[in-house]
Amino acid sequence: PQAGLEVADIVYEEPVEGGLTRFAAVFQSAGTTVGPVRSGRTTDIGIFNSFGRPLYIYSGANLPTDSLLRAFENVSNRSYSTTSGYFREPARRAPSNVYTSLFDHWATGDEPAPRAQFAYRASSVSAEGAPAESVNVRYSANAVTWDWDGERYLRTQRGAAHNDTEGNQLGFENVVVVGTDVVDTGFGDSTGATVPEYPFVGTGPAAIYTDGVKITGTWTKPRLSAAATFTDSSGEVIELTPGRSWVHLVSKSSAAL
Repeated sequence: PQAGLEVADIVYEEPVEGGLTRFAAVFQSAGTTVGPVRSGRTTDIGIFNSFGRPLYIYSGANLPTDSLLRAFENVSNRSYSTTSGYFREPARRAPSNVYTSLFDHWATGDEPAPRAQFAYRASSVSAEGAPAESVNVRYSANAVTWDWDGERYLRTQRGAAHNDTEGNQLGFENVVVVGTDVVDTGFGDSTGATVPEYPFVGTGPAAIYTDGVKITGTWTKPRLSAAATFTDSSGEVIELTPGRSWVHLVSKSSAAL
């Protein structure tokens, strides 16, 4: 299991080569030890730029990708090769054994508070939408289901509960599905599988699952540095339930939309 996802404020799930997915987790409210820390991806660019000046923690990347990631001056680069504070977890096998403490990174940073990514309802107001007791997001190598328990959506992947390091199933108040274009980066892994990019900039379809309902709408992000705006069919801003959010990046043709 991954360490730290249970206290992440937002988690972005992005497809990578072979139909697998990676998690880009955002932490502000609580610090902890996180891991395994894996490689940076070009899809991250459309995510981290919208937060203002975030600390971007990753284990590394191939040279062209790493050069591109380091070029963003509004992002504090905290890769394995440029920053101290990482360690190898002896109980895990490489490359899934790189860990770090968020407190170590926060102690050496003086970045401003991040830009808000969503609009939220008052906790006393119920969301309006089509009832949605479950959510299915099917990546080619990772089938994900979220089940509404009356307060949160609980995550299952590959037919089993997705648990944290304490054995508790991960639960989030909001599940946001964002449909983007899919771009061939021109890179491949050791098996020859193409490395895709899901650029989170521009506009596209969105589905918001919150408070046990589904709200279909559109996301708009005019530039990399802007936070996305989510609007319904009437053009009204979609407000999420106060709490934590899991964002799925998918192709614009995904059935989850």
